[in-house]
Amino acid sequence: MRNPILYTGCLLIVVSVATGQSLELSTITYITKVPFIVKTAVFSHRLSAGGCTNTLSGKIQIALAPRKVGIPSNHTFQLGIPLPVEEYPEIEYSCAYPDQPVIQWKPVIVVEANQVIFPFGNLLADIDLGQGDSAMLLFRNKKTLQIIHQSVFYRPELIPVIAGYRQKQAADPIDSRIKSLTANDTKKQWMGFDSLKGRSLVLSPGKKLDLLIRKNNWNKDSCILFRLYSSDDQTKPEWRLTGHLLSLDSLQSNNNYHLDIRYQDMERVNTYLLKTQAYWYQSTLTRSTLGLIGIGFLFAVPYKIQQYRQRRDLRKRKQIEEQLSSVQTQLNPHFVFNALSSIEGLVTNQENERANEYLSSFSDIMRDTLRNSREPMIPLSEDLDTLEKYLRVEQLRFEFRWKMEIDPELDLDQLEFPPMFLQPVVENAIKHGISAKGKDGQLVIAIQKRDNDLVITIEDNGGVQNSTSVQEQNKRLGYGLQLTRDRIEYLRELHKTDNIWFNLKHLPNSTIATYYFENWITAYENSYY
Repeated sequence: MRNPILYTGCLLIVVSVATGQSLELSTITYITKVPFIVKTAVFSHRLSAGGCTNTLSGKIQIALAPRKVGIPSNHTFQLGIPLPVEEYPEIEYSCAYPDQPVIQWKPVIVVEANQVIFPFGNLLADIDLGQGDSAMLLFRNKKTLQIIHQSVFYRPELIPVIAGYRQKQAADPIDSRIKSLTANDTKKQWMGFDSLKGRSLVLSPGKKLDLLIRKNNWNKDSCILFRLYSSDDQTKPEWRLTGHLLSLDSLQSNNNYHLDIRYQDMERVNTYLLKTQAYWYQSTLTRSTLGLIGIGFLFAVPYKIQQYRQRRDLRKRKQIEEQLSSVQTQLNPHFVFNALSSIEGLVTNQENERANEYLSSFSDIMRDTLRNSREPMIPLSEDLDTLEKYLRVEQLRFEFRWKMEIDPELDLDQLEFPPMFLQPVVENAIKHGISAKGKDGQLVIAIQKRDNDLVITIEDNGGVQNSTSVQEQNKRLGYGLQLTRDRIEYLRELHKTDNIWFNLKHLPNSTIATYYFENWITAYENSYY
C-alpha cells in the first residue's frame, strides 16, 4: 500500500504556476525522497551536468514541501519517489559548502498540515552565494548514514554574449514580439541573423538593429540588463531590462555607440562597440565638396548679381542714351527750320550776298551738328566753337553784339559737355530777345568755375515786353526750352545725379538763363575719349 500513498502525495505537491501571480523570487519544487521547495531568482530550466541547479542570484531559500497540500510553483524537477512522512524522523539533512571542512547534520522537522505559505513553518537553509560559489543540500538516513538525496546549487560567473545580429529598414512590433518570445528557446534556429565575431559591429545608416543574445535555459527571458550610450556622452544612462532579443531603433548615423550588457544580479559587463556609417551627405568628402560648393556659391552669387546689375545698368544706360540721342536729334530739324527761316528772310529782303554767306556758314554748322549728335558727350571747346559759328551767322542778319567770358582756370579741351546744349537757349535769346533791337542788342555768355561746379549764364538785354506776360513768353519760347529740360532729366538719370538744373529768369530789361552743373568739373574733367 506504500506506493499508492506515495504517488498520491506527489500529485498533491506537483502544481502549475498560478495565473496572474507575480513573485519577487521564483519557486522550484523538487520531488525527491524528501520533497522540498527552493525560492530563488532567475534559474535554469534544466539541471546541468552533475545535477546542478544554476541560478543568477546568490539568494537561495530552501524549505520542506508540505504534503497533501497544493502550493503554487514556477517549476518542478522530478528526481525520485517521496518517502512517507512517517519516515521523516529517521532522516537528517545538511547544507554544505565546498570550503566547509565539517558537515553539520540537522533533523528533518515535519511540516504542519495547515502551513501553505513559504517557508511553511521553517527554513531548511538560507544561502547567499557569491559568483562562482556553490552549495549542496544533503539528506541521509540517521542509522545507516546512507545518502538518500543530494542537490547542488551553483551561481556561475556569466556574462551575456551577442551571438547574431540583423539589420532592417523599420521596426516591426509583431515580428519583434514573436522572436522575443522564443529567443530563449535553445531548440529554435534563427533565420536571417548573421553571426557576430568579436565585439564590434559596423552598421549601415538609417537601419534598425536586432541583436540575438546567446540562449540559455533561464526560466525568465527578461533577465538581461543593458545600457546604450554614445562615445561622446559624459555620463552613462541607467540600466534597462531586456530579453535575449534586443532591438535598437534609435541609432543615429555617423556615430559610435557603446553597448553594455550583463545578467541581472551579476556584476560582470560585456561591452560592444557599434559604429553607424554616415549617409553620403555626412561623409568628409561630401562635406568638403559641399563646403567648396558653398564657398564658390558665396563668391559666385554676388558676382552673378553684380553682372546682372551691370547688364541691367548698361541696358538702362543705352536706353537713356537712345532717348537722349532722340532729343538731340529733334534739335536738328528745329535748328534747321529756324536757320532756313533766317535764310528765307534774307532772300525776301533781297540781301542775296548776306544770304549766300549765311548759307555757307550754315553748312559748316550742320556738319558740326551731325558729327556731334552721335556722341552723348564732346569737349566743351568743340561745342563752344559750333556755338560761335552760329552766333556769327545770326549776327549777319540781326547785327547784335555778343561776347563769351570764359574762366581762365577751365581747360575746355578736357572738360566733357553735352553737344548743342546751349544752342536752343542762345537761339531763343536772339530770336525772341534781341532780334528787334538790331545793333543795340547785346548777348553775353559767361562760363565760370565755382570750386568744382560749372556755371553757365546766357544773358540778353531783350527783356520782357510790357504787353506780354511771363507765362505767354515762356509758351512762345517753349519748344527749344522744353527739349533742353528733357535733356537735363535724361542727363540726371544717366549720371544718377540731381545736381544739374536750368533756370530762366525774365527781367524788365533783360533775360538770364542759367545752367548749373554741381561737381561737374571733378567728375568730367580729363575723362573724355
